[in-house]
Parts: sequence; structure tokens; C-alpha cells
Amino acid sequence: MEALKRYHTRRLRLWPHSPLFLVSDRGRPLSGSTVHKTFRQLAGSIVPTSNWPTVRIHDLRHTFACQVIEKWERTKRRAVGRIAILSRYLGHARVTDTYWYLSAVPELLAAAARNFKTPRHEDR
Repeated sequence: MEALKRYHTRRLRLWPHSPLFLVSDRGRPLSGSTVHKTFRQLAGSIVPTSNWPTVRIHDLRHTFACQVIEKWERTKRRAVGRIAILSRYLGHARVTDTYWYLSAVPELLAAAARNFKTPRHEDR
């Protein structure tokens, strides 16, 4: 966190009008190849918990999204009506792309299922 705070202070001084948090030394967006190369170097010692041979940057995004939904589910309001907020934050074009996370984690799928009533026998 301290390193990010120092970076943020420096970035604000050098590129105060940039809407981006991470920028190149010229204040431009970072290239995808640069981001992935740097991530691979930083994450090289992380042992994956999936079937992938290495931890991918997208794994962090997935973990973040699932943890946000799980946190919301533990609150009184739960995640109902909040998925659109997360969808916007993640930059998804369609909110349905965000709902995928509900089925990706068994606990989230169970939480989503609790929002539905089991049909009564006479309703079938």
C-alpha cells in the first residue's frame, strides 16, 4: 500500500489531469504487453490455486469481483440491485457479463438461488 501511495502522489504531481491511475513515464495508458509482462515478473512466485500453470492478471479481477459480491451478500442489503454498480466498475458492456460471477463460485450461486422461491406443487 505504501508503494501505491507514493506512486499516486508522484503521478498526481506529474500527470494531474490523467483519468488513469497507472500511466507510462509519458502519462499515457500502459500497453497491454507491458502490463502482462510486469505482472508475470511480479507474480512469478505466486502458486496458482487453479488448473492454470501461472497466476493470470485476470484471476485478480475475478477474485476481486467474487469477493465484492460475497461481501455484499453478508450485508443486510445483500447484492440485490448492486450488480449493476460492479458491472460498471469492471467496465462490462452488459450487466449479464457480471452476473456470470454468481455462477462461478458455488457460494455465490447458492446465495443467488435464495432470492427465488420454490414453486408450489399447484403452481406447476
